[in-house]
Amino acid sequence: MIQLGKRLENPYTVENMTNAYEKLRFTGLLRSDIEIVPTHYYLRFLPADNEELALLTDEPLDWYDYPLDYEIKEGGTFYHDPTLPIEQLTWQYVVVPIDYKLPKVKYEKICDAFMVGNDKEVIGGRTTGLLNEEDWKMLEKEAYTMTGNLDSEDKKNSGRVEASDWYPSGYIRAWDDVTSTYKPVNRALVRAQRFLRTEKDYTADNGYYRMPGSFSNDVNYSIKWEQDDFDIRDGSYGQAYFNGPKQTGSWNLYINRTQHPKTNLFVNIHNAAVIYYYHNGRYGIRKPSDNSLFTGRLHIAGKDKDGRAHYYNFNDYFLFAAEVVIFSQKKGQPGWYLNTRDIFGVTIHELAHVSHWHLNYSTLAYFISWVGAGVRVPESWATGVEWYITNEEYGTSDYNDYYYQHMTLATIQGKDYKPIVIDLIDDYNQSTVYGSGYPNDQVIGYRLDQIEHALGSAMNWWVWRDKLKEFYDHPTEEHVDYIFENYQ
Repeated sequence: MIQLGKRLENPYTVENMTNAYEKLRFTGLLRSDIEIVPTHYYLRFLPADNEELALLTDEPLDWYDYPLDYEIKEGGTFYHDPTLPIEQLTWQYVVVPIDYKLPKVKYEKICDAFMVGNDKEVIGGRTTGLLNEEDWKMLEKEAYTMTGNLDSEDKKNSGRVEASDWYPSGYIRAWDDVTSTYKPVNRALVRAQRFLRTEKDYTADNGYYRMPGSFSNDVNYSIKWEQDDFDIRDGSYGQAYFNGPKQTGSWNLYINRTQHPKTNLFVNIHNAAVIYYYHNGRYGIRKPSDNSLFTGRLHIAGKDKDGRAHYYNFNDYFLFAAEVVIFSQKKGQPGWYLNTRDIFGVTIHELAHVSHWHLNYSTLAYFISWVGAGVRVPESWATGVEWYITNEEYGTSDYNDYYYQHMTLATIQGKDYKPIVIDLIDDYNQSTVYGSGYPNDQVIGYRLDQIEHALGSAMNWWVWRDKLKEFYDHPTEEHVDYIFENYQ
């Protein structure tokens, strides 16, 4: 857990900004004539459940699980207020303009603050135009000085306001076990925070970021593993972070399992979810879910231990926990870590379940199937999506292809995880290679989006088959019956 140190005196409080303003006006250094009045509130909210958490985090604000006016003694991957039970959602800290319409969630005001935006506009001040930019920098620096928060480097440059300005930037890369290289991480939310001020940017395809606002002192860098449609949790409850250094200048991060075991798990979950949510058009399939009033943001737990990945949508409603859970190690084999490709594939598999549930399925239907005929429809669909997208992104895996293509008919019939989606797509006939006892797979060339479309109108194995034949006039359609009848 992120370890906090002492509470620091906040330079942005109205009181401290007033003191700094009066001192600079007395010396005649300031040219702007303004009144120091509250422009922002520094607040903390305590959501009762995931529904209230969604009300908060769906607001276009910079939310933190930890307070902004404390020293970060030791970085970590999550924070939870030690005065609250671990299964209870923790306080959410935020800075809002004074005229912001607040969500209807329990909150406390920590302080009134005086701040300006990138355009240096003062809300509620005596001036109707813009605060002189140089004056604002001088005022901000004086408030930092008077509260004992000026960094040593800034003290050296105390007489050179412009010279010490800088823009947070850098790149994020993660180790790939398949290519044995560091690859850029796309869409990582990188933030630079100093007390109540936050600048942020999402990494581009090449892993680079550059924030729009500048600082004149050290900042706390961090990554928040969150997107519009999903977030990643460290365990079932706490938002996942990577707390970087407190520094001036660019921050570059290389993620690998040796140095960052949890973050290595998070980044591979992130990479898979970004592909499925935001590049799903490559495959013509729907995204797993939309962050809407009815569904909310999907919560994905990363757990650095052994276990079996799963998706339970009732976790959200009854336990306030993450609906999808991904483990770093094989079930029953602690210390046997999944590689990059495996974590990616497992995440795709579970997100295929999410998509299926939002398409036409449910947890109730899953358990009814599990008790009765087995869960061959949802598991076979998720297996096929995992195989297809993972191979497209990582290249063909000899091990996975051999595993799925080397099953006898008897083996397939005894499993819920059937290669039916794979065999509807590929051009590989197992019986011609391995002989009798193996599938005579003569179906070739169905597309993943076609199979999903048929699935959307099917609640069971046979309707799935019938809809596939009804919707599409396919050259190998006559062999579809064989696949479904012999794989059941």
